[in-house]
Amino acid sequence: MKHQSITEKIQERKAHFVSWTFLPETDTIKVSCRNPFAELGEVIREREIQCNVAQLKLWAEGESIQVAMPKASPEDREFLISGCTPEDWDAMFPMEDE
Repeated sequence: MKHQSITEKIQERKAHFVSWTFLPETDTIKVSCRNPFAELGEVIREREIQCNVAQLKLWAEGESIQVAMPKASPEDREFLISGCTPEDWDAMFPMEDE
């Protein structure tokens, strides 16, 4: 059986996920994801997420993202799950004037 890297495990479930880098000085990871809605703009974007390698590995192995990354913001968790930012959601579902 082939040993899978953390990136490969995530990419099996999340096609938008490109790569990650651990930033030890801030105990965060920098994540690159494809924009699932390319018509909204940039194709690849990065985001720093409050998470360490052990937490990323837990999520890659199937743990709930809320349990694996308790310090990550809801916006950061959504970025990992879907590749979408709050700005993407705003562009897709603009608030209607009342």
